[in-house]
Amino acid sequence: MAEFKQQTLLLSESLPDFTAAIKAADRKNSGDWEIVRWEDIHPHLLMPKQERVVEHLEEGEETFTARFTSRTQALRASSAWVRTSVKGYSESGHWGVWRWNDGGHTIYQTALPVHRPVAGTTTIGSRSTSNQLDSELVSVRGRTLREARKIMLEDQVSLEDVVARAMREYQRVRFFEKMDRAYLKLQSDHEAWAEELSERRQTEGTLTDDLEPDEFVAPVTSGEEQRVAGG
Repeated sequence: MAEFKQQTLLLSESLPDFTAAIKAADRKNSGDWEIVRWEDIHPHLLMPKQERVVEHLEEGEETFTARFTSRTQALRASSAWVRTSVKGYSESGHWGVWRWNDGGHTIYQTALPVHRPVAGTTTIGSRSTSNQLDSELVSVRGRTLREARKIMLEDQVSLEDVVARAMREYQRVRFFEKMDRAYLKLQSDHEAWAEELSERRQTEGTLTDDLEPDEFVAPVTSGEEQRVAGG
């Protein structure tokens, strides 16, 4: 039983957009599971509605329904069909998710709950205290989600890491945008800008930190020629 629970965890991790549905089916002991397939999309990047339901499985002259009363039955049936009907299959890296090549495409197959999400959405979790909200519940979907997942796979980081790094970059860009706006506002006030230029000229003779005169270049300001200290 412990081994099966661990395998279930691996299946949930392989298909992050379906994790909630898989866990919900476990909690409810749902008996509605079906076999699904998709093409050329890494399991980590698969979003709801990109998979298609396999209505029947054919073995020789016999045809079997691909809907089952338990996940165990569905996964075992999927495994048995792949092993007997497909050449060059693999399950490496994603337990319960089989893959093989067919006509230049990579085909994937697994079992999922019948009741699952209808739109691709990943949620960045939230947690609150009695005094304040520690984090927000945010939905990431579509192209943004696909690009975030791609970065996660390439850099081997979590979604939280990707969001944190994006936030730091946003703050850096925002800082310089605010600084640019402040300078534009200052330049629009002719009197204040004249005072700014006057102060800059007064500081041109400050220490050059042991630099030779021909090595120190004073800051270039709008409308002024570049001055070399000591020149």
